[in-house]
Amino acid sequence: MERRTLLVSSLPEYEEEIGRWLWCLEDVRRTLITELTGTSQSLIDRKLGEGQSMGHSCITLH
Repeated sequence: MERRTLLVSSLPEYEEEIGRWLWCLEDVRRTLITELTGTSQSLIDRKLGEGQSMGHSCITLH
């Protein structure tokens, strides 16, 4: 996997530290949307084993 450098900027309408964390969350959201585009909902929700699934919270956690 290629390593990339991120330049984290604070969102201007928030206090600096909160703005940086919100920027990071938005970056993860954009990445997930890009990576999951074209993936079927049934694949995302598929059970992997007892008590495991690939649901949104699982994907976000990882």
